[in-house]
Amino acid sequence: MIIYLDSSALVKRYIQEDESSHVQSLLKLNETFVASELVVVEVRRVLGRITNPIESSLAAAMFKHDLDQVHLIAMTRSLVELAADIAARSQLRSLDSIHLATAVTTECTHFLTFDLKQAQVATTFGLALLAEDSIEFVNPLS
Repeated sequence: MIIYLDSSALVKRYIQEDESSHVQSLLKLNETFVASELVVVEVRRVLGRITNPIESSLAAAMFKHDLDQVHLIAMTRSLVELAADIAARSQLRSLDSIHLATAVTTECTHFLTFDLKQAQVATTFGLALLAEDSIEFVNPLS
């Protein structure tokens, strides 16, 4: 199993939210995890909102450690073109389209996101959702 980690899911490891325990348990699996390099910017942006200095330092250290366990994928011209096609066809937001294009080009089998629209579009590419119990949507392939 190759699991793509969207920023909306990864951030739940560092900021306690309803779905955090689900993400925690998935990240303990002995699987291959993949993410776009965009997660570095997106997650650190969210971590910058933590006002407690101890919590902020702890979250930053955890994130740095976790990045060593994730295969970070750089954007290429072909990936950007695929993301543009996805965005144009689905009206998915630009960064969400880049994440999805990254998952598709790296042949991920599973997609972890908590973004409803992104989850819906991901299923059209045959990606299995690991967060589908936590979000409500209609699978367009069903």
